[in-house]
Amino acid sequence: MSFGLDETAASHLKYVQELDADTAEEICKVAFQFLQSGIQARLIDKAAKRLEWPTEKLQQLLEALMEFYRSAARVDVSKEDLELVITQSLRLSTEYAAILSEFYSTIRSDLRNILANLSFSEARYKDMEWRFEVEIASRTLHNRLRPVVYLQLQLEQDGNQTTSHTLQMDIPTLLHVTEELEQALQDIKSNHAKRIMRHIK
Repeated sequence: MSFGLDETAASHLKYVQELDADTAEEICKVAFQFLQSGIQARLIDKAAKRLEWPTEKLQQLLEALMEFYRSAARVDVSKEDLELVITQSLRLSTEYAAILSEFYSTIRSDLRNILANLSFSEARYKDMEWRFEVEIASRTLHNRLRPVVYLQLQLEQDGNQTTSHTLQMDIPTLLHVTEELEQALQDIKSNHAKRIMRHIK
């Protein structure tokens, strides 16, 4: 059991063992601060210089800690079970397992509140119907071909509430929307997008 922590985050979490106990606890506090108010690049730069670490390495550790604590709070794991996860699944030493789990026990309720405040209900795609029409003439214009696409989207929210939205667009607009959606699908597969998604789950 590792709360769905991906391999990259799990490997970055092991950087904490390169710190002494007091510094490791301070870094945990910084990670919790970032969960509350967002990542602060200037603070990471300053801390990295003090530790004589590359900035990227410290940021990776902090992001791993943020994901670790957020995931633990999401399933509301106990301190004792968390310590077992750290030693058995994540393969950290018992010393650092104690540090991470002890800090978790002090912020557990605050983490749950943070998750509750961040949760939101968003509409999800359920179904779509479409119709293609062609206007071949009008009273003022003859021999005019004007293709139009009608889309009826059904979106579901809160698991049972369904809303219907009708869209009308010409062919150039439809092609543009298609290109934008294809680009969005490519973007969401990027490492940057996956990192962001880990922090908003």
